[in-house]
Formats: sequence, C-alpha cells, structure tokens
Amino acid sequence: MPDVETSTPPHTPEPIGPYNHIAKIGSLITIGGTAGFDPATGKLVGADVGSQTRRILDSFRVCSSRWGRTWRTSST
Repeated sequence: MPDVETSTPPHTPEPIGPYNHIAKIGSLITIGGTAGFDPATGKLVGADVGSQTRRILDSFRVCSSRWGRTWRTSST
C-alpha cells in the first residue's frame, strides 16, 4: 500500500479543523477543506460567491503546485 503524504502549503488559509488541505497517495492527489478565506487575514473574502470561489480556486492552484501539478483555465 502506498504511503500517504499530507500538507497544508503556505499561502492557503489555515485549516479550521485538525486536518491538512491535501493528501497524496501514489499519483492521486486530493484537495479539501479550503474555504474562501484570505490566508493573510483569516477573513472571508468578499460577500459574494464569485469572490469566495476565486479564492478557493487560488488555494487549489497552490495546493496542486505543491506536488508539481498545474491548472489550466478555460475561456469558455
């Protein structure tokens, strides 16, 4: 059975509970527990779902890059 590696990278919000944002098992990477909080202030970004979603996706990008993965964006 492969080892499980966990991490909460810098520039992501602190986890609210006793867990890490990402877990890597072999080539599988799971990301979870990232809410729309500003990692610098710990406060929710914006009052709208769009601002909060952008913050979550930014955190996903940071988490993905922890193990050399990248995100592509689509214009559609």
